[in-house]
Formats: sequence, C-alpha cells, structure tokens
Amino acid sequence: MFNALPSIDIAIPESPKKFLDDIECIAKNAAFNSERIVEEFGNEQFDILNLWSTLQRNHVGLGVQLIARSELKGRIAVEIRASYWSPDPPTFDIYCEAARDLLSPMLKIFNKQTGNRLRLRIPTKSQLTPKLSPASAKLFERFIRMANKSALHPLDWRRFYAFVHDSRMYPLHETDMTRLLESRGFSRSYAIEIASIYRHLCEYKYSVK
Repeated sequence: MFNALPSIDIAIPESPKKFLDDIECIAKNAAFNSERIVEEFGNEQFDILNLWSTLQRNHVGLGVQLIARSELKGRIAVEIRASYWSPDPPTFDIYCEAARDLLSPMLKIFNKQTGNRLRLRIPTKSQLTPKLSPASAKLFERFIRMANKSALHPLDWRRFYAFVHDSRMYPLHETDMTRLLESRGFSRSYAIEIASIYRHLCEYKYSVK
C-alpha cells in the first residue's frame, strides 16, 4: 500500500544556527559523520546540517538532514535519508521510527544541556489523509459505499462521474486521490488508474466552463 511520508520538524526557541551548532557537537560524540552546508536560493537562505550514522542499522546509509530556512521561523525541517531502505520505499511507520531512532537520543542530550524540552513533531496518519469538503464527501461516500473495489461496475462509474461532476471543491491532486482511494480499500494499482481518470475528468470539467 502507498504510504505518504510525513513532514517532520522541530520547534526551536533560539536561533537556528545556534541549534544546529549544538546538535552538530552532540552528533560528533554519537557515532555520526556531519556535513554543514549554507546555500542561497533566490531570496531565501538555507542552513543545512547533514548527519550520517556510522552504526550498523536496518537501512543502508541512513542519515538525517536538518534544514533551517530563513522564511521558516522558529522551526527546523527534518528529512530522513537512506541509500537503501528495508523495505524500499519505507512505510510511514518505518520512516517515523528511523527519525526517532536517529534524533530522539540527541534531542534528549540537548534538552539536558540547555534546559529545553524540544521534541520531534510528527503528524499522525489521519492528518495526512486527503480531506474532502462535506458536500463532496457525501458524493464520494455514495460512490464508495456500493463500489466493487476490484473492478468497478458501470453503475459504480456513474456514481464516480457524479462525484466529479457535482463536486464544487477544488480538485484533489492525483496522488492525493490515489491515497484517498487506497485508504478506502482499493489496491494501489487500481487506485492509481482511477485517480488518473479523475484527473482527466477534472481537467475536462474545468476546461468547458
């Protein structure tokens, strides 16, 4: 099943540079190799700390990227990277577990040294599930309730067309529709196929107005 990976961050009370400096010092004593990068893209500046674990782990080349952006005030974005995941691609749970495994021990040390209570902020799976407006959700539920999820019947397609036609909300992205269908019991391959048709229907719907 397709898994959407969460956007993880850390809310910080101090300057991003000071926080990254402190974490880099902690990491050097915790079996990590580090790399610091400062970049500018347009009007935005990035201060990036790459940390790669030197310990044997379930995933090959596992590491974390901590990203401070000049336009992202009071937060450090967290991205987990690996040369090879097991399984590959990672599930939501495995990705979050790797984030906690890498960063929670360092944050514990940081909090003890500074008197802070910083933690990883990880959204739940339900928060990642695409949301429909109440009116569109009713139309979608009418389609889902009677749908043959292994092979849509012509009447199922009619209800799906009605959902697209009568929905007044801005269309979901194709990948979001795939995730929504999967969350309601469709296989990944069939959800991708239906989501592609959804995108074409929406494009037609708005092109003729």
